[in-house]
Amino acid sequence: IGPLIDELGALAQTAVTALGDGDAPALGAVMDRAHTVLAELDLSLPVLDELTASARRAGALGAKLTGGGLGGCVIALAGSAQAADAVRSALLRAGSPATWTYRMRISEVGE
Repeated sequence: IGPLIDELGALAQTAVTALGDGDAPALGAVMDRAHTVLAELDLSLPVLDELTASARRAGALGAKLTGGGLGGCVIALAGSAQAADAVRSALLRAGSPATWTYRMRISEVGE
């Protein structure tokens, strides 16, 4: 378990860098890997794995479970409003009871 926990820590640091750089594809890749690691730690469920896969097939840059795990909540990253709509539709078709969209704002690192 230790190496997987260490990998999650490293992924979190990579995600912080990707966010700071505004590198959405890198953040998406980190999200995908984090979901895989969380699944290896038995913190995922088949429904979460299917929802993340559905989001990716619909064009999400990345997707992972969120929260404490085993709760049925997924976060997916889309590169545009159109992609977000496609991901939303795919999640609903895959059985998600609800979705919402949040438009991230670019932070001003120097402020």
